[in-house]
Amino acid sequence: MRKMRSKIKLTIILSLALSFIFFSSCKREAIEEPSPFGPSSFSILLNVTASPNVLFAGDTRGATTITASLKKYDGIPLSNKTIYFEIRDAFGARADVGYFEGNETVKSKVTDGNGAVTVLYYGPLSQELTDNTALYIYAHVAWEGIESLSELCPLYVVRDVTQVIFELSANPNVIFAGETRGSSTITATLKTTTDIPLANQTVHLEITDSDGNKINTGYFESNQLVVTKVTDQNGQVTTTYNGPLAEELTQNTTIYITAHVAWEGCESYPTDQCAINIIRDVTGATLELSAQPNVLFAG
Repeated sequence: MRKMRSKIKLTIILSLALSFIFFSSCKREAIEEPSPFGPSSFSILLNVTASPNVLFAGDTRGATTITASLKKYDGIPLSNKTIYFEIRDAFGARADVGYFEGNETVKSKVTDGNGAVTVLYYGPLSQELTDNTALYIYAHVAWEGIESLSELCPLYVVRDVTQVIFELSANPNVIFAGETRGSSTITATLKTTTDIPLANQTVHLEITDSDGNKINTGYFESNQLVVTKVTDQNGQVTTTYNGPLAEELTQNTTIYITAHVAWEGCESYPTDQCAINIIRDVTGATLELSAQPNVLFAG
């Protein structure tokens, strides 16, 4: 009797399980993946850059181009969207420092077919600042409902050139003038005294004598006597100096690489020099070798 009841219970349980599965399969709808675009702005990317990102506050206003790009997460540009630009300080408050094109402190522009828009920002004059300062260009775009997208990019404004470190080095700083040209890698580094690298800054490099007068001894890459380069994100530029041949010299000599930063309105450009010794006659060089101590005990 007990066996019969157990079989009945098992049959009922299996029937209920099968009916539940059948019922669920009939009622279940196809799985719907959430839209990658979604109702919110999380799938939209707003990118803002400034070129250059460092300005000098002098007798004239330095200018930089602010570029904003608005795209979907998959790279599709969003056109005909209005982006608003503001100038803010390090605390996020609106700052009355410089202005956008049209002498406006708030600027709005509509994105083009590439989802991009550019606006010019003009920095402050030296008398409008008391010290170097950090600013932020804040951009935002209104989205569906009350949502909005925002992004910012930093700007560094240099008022006092003494707060900037500009260093030049040559590696190696001694080359040999023979049947082939010796070469040296020239590196210029631009940063603030607080160790912030200054990117997108124009640097001019020349071959000179010790007094800064241009000379025609060797050349930079592409046979140039003067090169102009822009600092990278580390605040550096590099170039190659190719020295003279032996037949172009009568004796050992020293040349100087002179470099300066081109800041409009800056009366005293950040400058630096580094020397490269060029050896024509190897007999004019001495090599000394020593060992200390010069006696060892074999134990």
